[in-house]
Amino acid sequence: MPEFIDNYDDMTVPEVTSILDTLGADQLEELHDYEQQNKNRKTLIDEIKLQISGHTDSDDESPNSDDGTGVEEPATGGSENVEDVRVRIPKRGQYAGQWFDNATTTTLKLTPRVEQELQRGNISRVNDE
Repeated sequence: MPEFIDNYDDMTVPEVTSILDTLGADQLEELHDYEQQNKNRKTLIDEIKLQISGHTDSDDESPNSDDGTGVEEPATGGSENVEDVRVRIPKRGQYAGQWFDNATTTTLKLTPRVEQELQRGNISRVNDE
């Protein structure tokens, strides 16, 4: 099971799809291989492939281009330089532009949208110590 997503095997396709854009290219590749070797859900595998190709295509774009959300990503040179943060999602709802069907703990990229949700107190950091 991918270590960077808690309870992955219990997640539905929409739940997994909603967090794909928070994963780095290496995590997407690992998730793709795991999904293909285990549940092998075609719809999800196609979505993961699409995200992987998006990571490849996004190398040609400006790293801080506006994605239509009104929040520009920092010019970090790519998602691999963005810190991962463990967060607790308190209840069902939309946080940082993603939909969560249940309360959960997961790892997200520390993007400006995630930082904003943390500052508002809508989600909270988890210390795995």
